[in-house]
Order: sequence, then C-alpha cells, then structure tokens
Amino acid sequence: MSRLVSPALVLAVMLGACSEPESDPTAAALSRAGAAVTPTPLVEIPGGAPLRFWPFVQAGLTGIGEDPINLVFQGAADPTNIRAALMALDGDRSAYGFPPVAPFDCTWTDAIGGVMASYADGPGWTGGAIQLACGPYGPIRFHLRLFDAGASVIGNAHFEVVIPGTADHQVLSWELAEQLVAVDLIRTGLLDPAAPLTQTGGINPAPFREIIAPIYNGLPAALRSLIGGPLGDVTAAVPIATDGRATVAHFTHRYRGPVRGSHEELTLTYGQVIPKPFCAAPGDLIYVTGPVSLSHEVRLEDGQVRMSFSAKGQLQVTPVDQTGTPTGPTVSAEVGEQQWGYATAREHQIGTWQRQVLLPVTAPGNGSHRITLVVGTEGHDRFEVQDRCAP
Repeated sequence: MSRLVSPALVLAVMLGACSEPESDPTAAALSRAGAAVTPTPLVEIPGGAPLRFWPFVQAGLTGIGEDPINLVFQGAADPTNIRAALMALDGDRSAYGFPPVAPFDCTWTDAIGGVMASYADGPGWTGGAIQLACGPYGPIRFHLRLFDAGASVIGNAHFEVVIPGTADHQVLSWELAEQLVAVDLIRTGLLDPAAPLTQTGGINPAPFREIIAPIYNGLPAALRSLIGGPLGDVTAAVPIATDGRATVAHFTHRYRGPVRGSHEELTLTYGQVIPKPFCAAPGDLIYVTGPVSLSHEVRLEDGQVRMSFSAKGQLQVTPVDQTGTPTGPTVSAEVGEQQWGYATAREHQIGTWQRQVLLPVTAPGNGSHRITLVVGTEGHDRFEVQDRCAP
C-alpha cells in the first residue's frame, strides 16, 4: 500500500445516487449549516471603480480563507470576457521569458475543479462560475478561478500537482501562476497600454498554506527548484511562498473574437492512504482504491456560459494504521458530486451537491457525509454540511 497521506479527500456522491435510509433510527445526524456571514478582513483597492473585498476564497460561506486572492481585473472586464480572451491565446510565451516547454507552453480551457466562493461589497458572496486550467488535469497544471465582484473581477491563480493515487491537487505555488496569468493578460491586447498591470499592497498572509513533507519529498528536483523550495528532502512542511499582493489588470477593451465551449471526460484511479474524512476519531486513516469517473461540459447558450459536472464511483475502503497495515474489514463507498453553474457579463449562479457514503451505513464507524453550496446573484445563498454516523 502507498504510505503517502493526503491532506484531504476530494470525493463526493451525486445527491440521491445512493440508497441510504434517511430515517435510519440507528444513525446519529449532525448538520452544520453555515450562515452567509460577512467575512473579515475586507480590503480596498484604490483607483477605478470602488472595490472592497475579502482577499480569500473558500468552499463555503463561513469566512474561513482557503486560497488567497492574487488577481484583480478592472475596467472592461467580466469573467466571461476574461475566459474568452485567455482561451483564444496560443501557448507561446517565449517573448516574456517562459521557455517553450511544458508546463509553460500550455493553453487555456475550462477546468474541472471544486466550486468555491468569495465576497465583495455590493454583490456580497459571489461564486466561481468560471474556472480555467492551463494544462491537463494531471500531473501538473495552472488553475484560475474568477469571481464577479460587481464592477470588477477578483481571482485566484495557483500552480498545482495531482497527489498520486487521488483526484486531489496540491498547490505548489501562488506566485508562478500569478506571473503566468499576468503575461497572458498582456498577450490578449485588451489592457491599458499606458499601465496594463499594477500591484496592490499586502492583502493576505505571506507565505500562505504549506506542502506537507510526504508530498513535497515526492516532487522531482526540477519541480522543487521551479517553485523555489528546498532541493533536498524535508522533515517538516514547506510553506507556499507568496508576497501577499495581487496583480491588478486594467482592461480597456472587451474580447470580440470567437468563443467556444468544451467537454472533458476522464477516469481517476484511487490507491492511497488518507485521513478518514467523516465519522472518524482523531488519527483515523483509510486506504482507498478504485475508479472515479468525471464528466465536465461548458456550453454557450443565449449569451450564457453554462457549466455542468458530475463525478461518481464505487471505491473500496480499508481502515489502516500509520504503517498502512489493515486494522479492520474492507467496505464499499459510493462517492460522487454534481455541479452546475452559469455566467453572463452581469449575472452568475453556481451550485454543488456532494455526498459520500460508507456502506453498510448502519455498521459502526460508517455513515454518510453531505455538502450543499449554492451562491450567486439570484440570491438564496446556502451552505450546509451534514454527517450521519452509525454508533
């Protein structure tokens, strides 16, 4: 068995796809509904349209920052415009110092990724209805999420690697991705030629988050050098470097060229020791194996960019100790996720329904885990996490 421990399990089941008895009297239910709070701190960007926003994003509405905002788009910019302009570019960045080799010769397309939200004064909570990737899902790619902040757009870009044996990505660098996106924004020809890019002051912590030692030590030396980390193996987590500032792009024009949709299907195979994600005691580990099928489509309809995504699979789960030795019987887990969303120049809405089930649900330590997130300009924002665990 693999001994690498992932920091999170990114699995979920399509709502309603399992036969868990909702009224099972032996299950202990715990529901944690996250009210849509006003997160803190909020920061202001001077110049242009007034912009006061939370400099983070998260997979919920509770104000716990997960990724830093490192891009701000002002002027004639909206997420659909930025998407179209970036997807029209080729992968040649050699004029800006990037070598014409992978991963720097990538082109942009719509991305498979977790649904996240951010916050800005005016629109309030805002969903990342547009996600882009430069490079394939794995092993490494650049990932960009865009959030409508009213008269402006805020975004997070990161460079990441698939954690072996999982569908999860580990962020390796905020700065490298920010730099690549900045170069591509210039290449669109849509920015103010007098002052295409500027920088904010410090708006989020530097460094931010970290790469745990087992994952870092699995990176090749060239990748460690690329992200500015130690070249040798480490015994402690490596901080993810950032200067805590955001690049501000000043758009003067909108993209007027052709716009396309996208479709992607892939199957990822699990084979990894991970922390048990729910119905768990501290330190519980499980070994997860089996395939998860992903299907992602973005289409253009009546001026809207519409996204749909589904993931589903049946995995085998074995409890293990720190050495990977089984400590109990193997059980099945039905997992999956559904996402939907749309975006126009002025409106957006996103939603995700996730569910994980350990079968049989009545066995000790088994149960189910659900996440629901809906956010957008239509209102009715909602975030809920529900665990049902057998005694």
